[in-house]
Formats: sequence, C-alpha cells, structure tokens
Amino acid sequence: MFKQIRIYHYVLLLLLLILGLMVASFMLIKEHSNYGFERIYIEMKDTKFSAYADGNTFKGSNVKTIDNEFEKGFDCVIKHLEQYPYCVLTIDIRDIKMNGMDFSEFTEMTVVGSFETPDNDFLRVGFRHFDAGYSLMNSSNSMKFNQMELKSEEVKRNFVIEFDRLTVPSWWVAGMKKDNVDDLVELNHISYIEFSTGTLPSEGEYKLRLEYFVFEKEVMNISKVYEYLLIFWAVFLMLIMSVIVFVLILRLKAKGNNEKILIEINNALSVKSVELELISQTDALTGAFNRFGLQKKLINTVKNKQYPSIVTLVDIDHFKSINDTFGHQKGDYVLEKICEIIKSHLRNDESLSRYGGEEFLILMPNLSVSQVKDRIEEIRVGIQISDMNINREVTASFGVAQLNKNGNIKKIINEADKALYIAKSSGRNCISYGD
Repeated sequence: MFKQIRIYHYVLLLLLLILGLMVASFMLIKEHSNYGFERIYIEMKDTKFSAYADGNTFKGSNVKTIDNEFEKGFDCVIKHLEQYPYCVLTIDIRDIKMNGMDFSEFTEMTVVGSFETPDNDFLRVGFRHFDAGYSLMNSSNSMKFNQMELKSEEVKRNFVIEFDRLTVPSWWVAGMKKDNVDDLVELNHISYIEFSTGTLPSEGEYKLRLEYFVFEKEVMNISKVYEYLLIFWAVFLMLIMSVIVFVLILRLKAKGNNEKILIEINNALSVKSVELELISQTDALTGAFNRFGLQKKLINTVKNKQYPSIVTLVDIDHFKSINDTFGHQKGDYVLEKICEIIKSHLRNDESLSRYGGEEFLILMPNLSVSQVKDRIEEIRVGIQISDMNINREVTASFGVAQLNKNGNIKKIINEADKALYIAKSSGRNCISYGD
C-alpha cells in the first residue's frame, strides 16, 4: 500500500510538471508578438518637416503646411499647369550630428495617419538614403530615392509600408548621371522620409495628416520558437522515457524475472527512438522536413551520388501581408495548404523542407531541369488556383537550380536563391532557372 501511494505521488508530480511545461510553451508562443520584435517610434512633433509643390499660389499646384498640436501634414491643391504636378512633405529625421537612421534590418513601417484624395489616386512614400559618394548633405534630391506608391484605399487611415516592396525609380538613376549610382534599395543611412502625391495625380484637393511612425523588425522568428520548443519537448520526452526505463529495469531486477520483459522494453524503445528521430526532423506546423531533416536529405543525395538533382526554392508571395490582414491562424492554414499541394506533385524519393518562415525547398534527385519543368509549373498553377480560405488569391515564386556531379550544395542553394530573387523581381508568381 505504501509503495502504491509513492508511485501515484510520482505520477502526479510528473503530470503537474508536464502541465506546467505545456502552459509555459503556450505563453512563450503567445507572448512572441510582444517580445519577438524590436520597434522604433518617431513622432511628428519631434521632427522638422516642410511641404512644397510644383508651382506657387499663382501658377501650378499649391500647398499649405499643417503644423498644430493635433495635426501635422499638408493641404494641397493640384492644378494641371505643370507637366508633372505634385505636392510633397519632407521629414528630416537626422540627429544633431546630421547622421541618418539605419533601417536596413527592419521589415516595415506603420504610419499612423491618413491621406485623402479627390479620386482613386496614389500616395508615394520615399526614404532618402545618404551616400557619401554622390549625395550632398542638405540636398534631399541628391540622396537615393527608395520609394513605393500605395492606392488611396490602402492609406485612408493607418497603413503599413513593407520595405520589400520598395524600389529605386529609373528616372532618379538616370537624372543623377553618375557612374557610381545604382538602383539597389539601401536603407542604412536614411536622412529624410517623404510623402507626396503619386504619378500624374488628378486635379483637386489632397489632405495628408500624420501622427507618428513605428519601425519594426523581428528579432526572433516564430518558426525558430516552434523549432526550439520541438527540440526541447523531444529531449524532455527522451529523458522521461529514460527515467521510466531505468525504474522498470530496477523493478525487473528486484523481481529476478526480467529477461522477457526487457526484450519488450527494448522493442518499445526502438519504436520510440524512431518516432523521436522523425519528430526532431519534421516541422511541427506543415509536416515538411525542418532544416535538420533537409541537411540529412542533402547529405544522402551527395553520398549516394544522385546526379543530377534539382533544388527548388519556393517563396509565398506577400505572405506577411496575409498574416497582417487575415491573422496568423489563416496564415498557418495557407502554409499547410501549400505544402499539401506541393507534396501531391512529388514522388517517393523527392522531399519538401521548410527552409524559412514562408520559404520552402524541394529536392528532386536523379533529375535534370528539362525533366521537372512541367511539374514545377503544375505546382505553381496549383497554388494559384487553390482556395486558401481567404478572400484573396495566393501565389508563389520559384527559383530552380541543378546540382551536377562534383557540385557544391551551398553554391547550388545560393544559385536557387538568386533565381528566386529574379522571379520575385519579375513580378512574382513565376519560375526562374539558374545558370
């Protein structure tokens, strides 16, 4: 009776420990949005800003700067008396030493404010990057113009600027007339932020009101949180199994009749070991291989000399916007659905791995590019036409590279990544092939 009470006591403590760890895991995932991001706030009342237009009060468009306790921005009247009419608000965010701000590691800027237009016009948002090679300290026009345009319905109240949508316009590069000027987006030395009317605006009144900006970057990816928790639980379960086995062995030795039972324990451990190994190699959300599983697949491909092999990187287009608009549960569903579509087109010796947050890697051994083109196109179309349970079409971009004999895995993945970048730069929802 005393021994039974002690056993029940230990079981109860074990259950309480598991429950506590489950609650801690849940809280860690829940609090990721609060502690997994770094944010910088810039309030308009703490900045210097000015507004100007293409003409003056008597000719061309005109603009009035709004600067009071509750509102900052401009009131603008566009007139089609100039070839390219515009109104612009320039915000100086340099410090007292005239140093700009580094946003190169940030992913987006949230704008708390609004923009009103007479028609379905655009708002242009620009970030002026200072480059000592060609920029002048107090001339914003000489600084690289990283910009994007947003439709009026996107900016009526509180909107987000996604930095991966920024581009450097060709007209700015051509106007600089300097050899050391390129069209690559740079955000590591931003001196000014500009808000202006878009390309060829309609005649009429425009109103821009700004309160503050929030710059955000993810310091801990949620997929990393899942991965660490998965590894932790795998190790924890192995420890629990080890303790259970140890206790059983002691009990069996005490009884002196342990040979048959030890065989059963070993068989159970073998099955459990295989299950735990599979868990440690699998992404918890999508069921695809994780990076550890991908590493083993790539090593086996080289070890077994499965040449040529195809490496394809798949990136879900505008996935962050899906999460922000429809929530993370819908985003998780999209990830699961796309993995299901991709797997349905793969053979038994082919594999799908989760390479990053919304990025996946397909490995097709013993095949060349010409042999997989049709299937990869079928995957692309399958994603595009599938119902993702959101009121929005979901697409993906593909970068394909071929691993040949004596090839280097790291270089092939980099080549596939470059091809993926080309696909995304070409308008997304397409396939690009490496050299």
